[in-house]
Amino acid sequence: MLFAKTPVQKKQSGMVLIFSLIILLLISLVGLSSLNASLTQEKMVHSVHAHNVTFQAAESALSHIEMILLGFSEGDGIPLSIIQQNYQRKTRVKNQLVSLSGQDFTLWQKGKVTNNSDAFNSESSRNQWWQAEGTVYNNLNMEEDNGHFQALSVNSLMSLEQGVFLPDDLSMDSRAEFRGRQAFHGLVHTEGVNKHFESTLRTDILVRYQ
Repeated sequence: MLFAKTPVQKKQSGMVLIFSLIILLLISLVGLSSLNASLTQEKMVHSVHAHNVTFQAAESALSHIEMILLGFSEGDGIPLSIIQQNYQRKTRVKNQLVSLSGQDFTLWQKGKVTNNSDAFNSESSRNQWWQAEGTVYNNLNMEEDNGHFQALSVNSLMSLEQGVFLPDDLSMDSRAEFRGRQAFHGLVHTEGVNKHFESTLRTDILVRYQ
């Protein structure tokens, strides 16, 4: 008598499901990695842009100082009497106020800015000094065309320092009559939206007197 054998059903081990989950996990990791790379690249582009805008804003203000000192815009320049008073060590007025192209500047005596640690050292003292003593450069559009991104937190701040006087010759008359070239140090400080992006630039200008 023959009996038919009943096939024995093998239990499924679930390997297909586990393999599918692993593949799905790998795809998710690749997607997250691509997203993270895109975000990092976007931050880098934003940082480079903010740095460039901050630097260009400082350059613009520095060019403005050069133009007004060299007489390419309206204004009578810095009177010789102001230059002479700043050289008098015993004068009560330590720093003179001058008007250039309709804008008031503090003309600092030699070394009052360039040798001032508060203007260049720590971030807190640096920002505090420039906010209190700097002259605002208003000829800068702080917003881009789309109006959504403000590249600078404040306008560029300018400072003007009187440097050494270079007489035409070594005679006492040249020095006494101030016949020669006067050096000026123009400094600009610009701060970006991100406090890590700052630009401080300097230019040295010679202006002839008499």
